[in-house]
Amino acid sequence: MLLHDNKRASLIVLWLVIAIFALLPGLASPKPVYAEEPSISIKTEIGFDGHYKMGEWTPLKITLTSDTDISGDISVQMEYPYNSSQASYVQRVDLPAGTPKEITFGILGHSFHKDNNSIRFYEDSVETGKFIPFTTKTPYLSSNASSGTLIGVLASDPDSMNFLSMLNSKGKDVKIIPLKPEQLPEDAVLLEGLDTLVINNYTTGNLGTTRIEAIKAWVNQGGTLVLAGGAGYAKTIQGLEDLSPVDYNGLADVVSLKELEKATGKSLPLSAAFPISAVTLKDGARTIIHGEQPFFASWDVSKGAVIYAAYDVSMEPLQSWSGHAELWNKVLQQHASIAPASQANMGWTGNMAQRIDHLLDYFPSLSLPPYSLLLWLLLGYAVVVAPGLYFVLKKLDRREWAWLLIPVIAVIASGGIYLAGTTGKSTLRTNTLSIVELDGKGYADRSTSTALFIPRSGNYQVSFPAGTHVTVQREDGLISGGQSIASNRQLIRKGDSGTEVGLNGMTYRSLAKFSVEQLEDRQFGQVELDISFDDQGMPQGKVTNATSMDLTNTSIVLNDKLYLLGDLAKGETATIQSNPIPVRHNDYGDRIFPYNSNRGENMKLERARGLVNSYFNQNKKTSHYAFIGWSKDQLLEYGVNGKNVADDSLNMLVQRIDPELQKDGQWSIPYGYIQPTIAKTTSSDWGYESSGSVHMSAGEMELEYILPSEVEYSELKMRQNNRGYNLTLAVWNASKGELEPLQWNQGLAELAQPIHQYLVGGTTLRVVITTQDWSGFDLPEIAVKGSSSR
Repeated sequence: MLLHDNKRASLIVLWLVIAIFALLPGLASPKPVYAEEPSISIKTEIGFDGHYKMGEWTPLKITLTSDTDISGDISVQMEYPYNSSQASYVQRVDLPAGTPKEITFGILGHSFHKDNNSIRFYEDSVETGKFIPFTTKTPYLSSNASSGTLIGVLASDPDSMNFLSMLNSKGKDVKIIPLKPEQLPEDAVLLEGLDTLVINNYTTGNLGTTRIEAIKAWVNQGGTLVLAGGAGYAKTIQGLEDLSPVDYNGLADVVSLKELEKATGKSLPLSAAFPISAVTLKDGARTIIHGEQPFFASWDVSKGAVIYAAYDVSMEPLQSWSGHAELWNKVLQQHASIAPASQANMGWTGNMAQRIDHLLDYFPSLSLPPYSLLLWLLLGYAVVVAPGLYFVLKKLDRREWAWLLIPVIAVIASGGIYLAGTTGKSTLRTNTLSIVELDGKGYADRSTSTALFIPRSGNYQVSFPAGTHVTVQREDGLISGGQSIASNRQLIRKGDSGTEVGLNGMTYRSLAKFSVEQLEDRQFGQVELDISFDDQGMPQGKVTNATSMDLTNTSIVLNDKLYLLGDLAKGETATIQSNPIPVRHNDYGDRIFPYNSNRGENMKLERARGLVNSYFNQNKKTSHYAFIGWSKDQLLEYGVNGKNVADDSLNMLVQRIDPELQKDGQWSIPYGYIQPTIAKTTSSDWGYESSGSVHMSAGEMELEYILPSEVEYSELKMRQNNRGYNLTLAVWNASKGELEPLQWNQGLAELAQPIHQYLVGGTTLRVVITTQDWSGFDLPEIAVKGSSSR
């Protein structure tokens, strides 16, 4: 027993000695030293001093500072507001130690919070590199889109336009944003977040060529630019001379500003001569307010406009004049009306890409097989398996073979049905829809959405031309994956040579949809329009296709009337001869492409019907006086895995119609040509149902119609197709300073003579709609006649 205990004790001691010797090397050797991760700080600025528009491209500036040299990818991961899909915008960045580095992304504006976006840095690359956390506690965006009208101001005095804030106490919602030159993007698409840009007494030439060209492109796309400066006007237009609606001739002094007093009804005495620019109007420009010299003038530039102001807006006594804000409200209404404060209640209705998203599902080349084919296949199978197989086997006396032949025939029949349903669905294909808005001078603005059909699973690299901004939405196969929500499965890299979109893990028979924003610098030509109205208000004239494309199914839209012209090859001319086709609820698509009994043909026309209806119902700014034509030319070219892809393109070409409204001094403006703006409303809930109708809860809505200046009006009529219920309409009598109820007779109301008593400042007609309860109605349309000596 003792011997046994001694052996056990000896073994324990031996094991202790072995353990100690085993630990000695570890005790003697030093602990490994691990390198500390880089410390990277981050600062972000979105939009213009934090202001940006919902659903519009806006700049996101990210400033990174590292305590050590490091290179990698900065990734902005975000969820799109309208479809819950996600993507990562990625840029390569090298960070020298201690040196701040600024990176600019273009992102779609919406409400950002910690659950729908994040900003990450990956050493080396986002695909395989190491994630390096930022030292900041909030590596994400947290902000809300701005409501109302955003006006950027670039001026020697940054407070030059602050007087416009007075309009916010009068039912408007306007935000004035003083800008530094470095805040102006070098990419025109990223200026979309501004409604108006004012340049006043500023040396624009110092902005550099890239920013100046971006401003020009932004105007062409629909921006409103204001050029002012008085004695400094020459430096204001440096680099922008071709955009100015006037030629600068020097300075002039005026001793009276009675024209501005008349426009606002506010007294404006001068104690000394006031300096303004001496200018000459360019061909195509028009005067807004005219005195000894034009005080305000403007002209259209493609989809946008440029407004000229004759003085430095920061100068007294105008700067602090009580009528200054109202004067500019009137001037801006000519092209870019200021939003009412209650517009914030409307919410976001989505942009064109969201409105036509469902149309991307209609691939003409991926149409379903006709029902008749499937019916014959089923009947054939039934005949072969039932009586046919029975009689054959009976004759051969081999009825036991049925156990084998019936499954074989079933497999063959299933294969035939499968092949019938999948013909053409084994290759990459695209479905591309474009709206091409011609400016009438050879150029155009193009809005494009495209869908890529992917037949087989895998990773795909999609390449777009340089300067392309893109969003992506995946619709993975329901059987093989469903909707993809991982942001790292959609990597978007915008570089100098092009924009690359990496689609990782695409599933069998899935779709990737892209909304594409590109600056269009190609010349498309124009449609030459020679249209006027006769005494009965009927259009007459000719339309010539001077574009670079053959056009089909052309027509002209004149408010609620449609005139079909047919196909127009390049160089062909059509005369307006067809009878007007009435259009209800802006359903132009059904009138241009009527439904028929052929299901397959109807499905192929859904793209065109939906495209034209979405365009004319998108917002209140859409002109309902327009030419429409169609082509299938491929305007958007992009590659997939380095190869071109078969494309189903459909382009809708639109050009605004500006008919001859006056001849030999006699004016005739038809219904619907002058679009009203909503000046203010007391309704707690309202919104647009389409471009010409609204709904609202109980309250008042004030509309303003801006008529051409310097016209003696002899007739003004009003009509309202849908008058809703429980509402009244009244017109403001400027001479009496009171509202007068409108008297309706068979759907029309005519103002009493003289017409000028109803026009504020000689050009503005105000109509007030009052509802007692929730109601939907059309905005009233006006038609006017008059004469002028100019």
